[in-house]
Amino acid sequence: MPDPHPFLLGLIGHPLGHTLSPRLHRAALAHAGLDGVYLPLPTTSEHVADAVKAMRAWRIRGLNVTIPHKEAVIPFLDGLTPRASRVGAVNTLFWEGDRLVGDNTDTAGFAALIEGIPVEDRQVLVLGAGGSARAVADVLGAQGAAEVCFVVRRAGAAGELVESFGKAFPKTRYRECAWEAVAEPLREASLLVNTTPVGMHPEGDRSPLSAEQVALLPAHAAVVDLIYRPATTRLLAEAHARGLTARNGLVMLMAQAAEAFERWTGERVPLPVWEGALDSASSEA
Repeated sequence: MPDPHPFLLGLIGHPLGHTLSPRLHRAALAHAGLDGVYLPLPTTSEHVADAVKAMRAWRIRGLNVTIPHKEAVIPFLDGLTPRASRVGAVNTLFWEGDRLVGDNTDTAGFAALIEGIPVEDRQVLVLGAGGSARAVADVLGAQGAAEVCFVVRRAGAAGELVESFGKAFPKTRYRECAWEAVAEPLREASLLVNTTPVGMHPEGDRSPLSAEQVALLPAHAAVVDLIYRPATTRLLAEAHARGLTARNGLVMLMAQAAEAFERWTGERVPLPVWEGALDSASSEA
C-alpha cells in the first residue's frame, strides 16, 4: 500500500512532449495544499510492465496512462473499475488497499467535451480504434447514438470494438469503415471525432482528413478533436472555415484530470484551478 506522503504522481506514455498534464496536476496539488509532484515518465511499449513494477516498488500514489498504452497496461494490473472493464482501456492507475486498479476517467472527460452537441439518434464518425476511441464509443452508446462508425486503415482493426460495444449498447449500431471509403459516412455524420494523434504537436501541420473530405460533412455537423496541443489543429481549422461547431480536447483533459486527481487524493479541485493552469500555459507558449 502506498505511503500517504508525499503524493508521487505521474504519466506514462510515448511521446509526452505535448502533454499539459504535469502543469494541471501541479496546480491541483498546490491548491489542495498537498506535498507532492506529478512527473512525465516517457515509457515505450516494451517498458510498460517495468513502469507498473516501478509503481509498485516505489509506492507511486497514482499514474495516468496515455497513448499508446491504455490497453497494453491492463494485463499488469490487479483489477479494473466497472467502467474501465466495460471500456476495455484505462487512463488512470490507483491503489485500492494493496491492489493496483485501473480506471477510465476519459469517459467523463469526453462526456463533458460533447455537452450540448446532439448525439441521440445521430450518426457519428470516429477516426481511429485505439484506447481513446473506446472511451468515446462508450459515451456515444450511453447517449443513444444511432450509429458509430470507426474509420480505420487496417481491415478488422475495429472488429473487437464493434462486437463488444454492440453487445453493451444494442440500440446503437457499431461498424467499421475503411479509410479509403470514408466519403459516404462523412456525408451522413452529425458528429466527427478524431481520436488519432495525427495533427498533435509538434506535427500540427498534419490532419487525418483533407479539406476536401471535411467539406463533405453536413452543415449541421460538429467536429471534435481530442488533441489539445495545438489548440486549433488543422482539422479544426478546416471545420471552422466551414462554419461548423469545432472543439479541441482541452475540456476533456481537464474533466478527466479532475476525476483522476480525486481518485488519488480524495480532493475535488474546482474547475477554475484547472482553467488557470491552462491559461498560464497559453501565456507562456
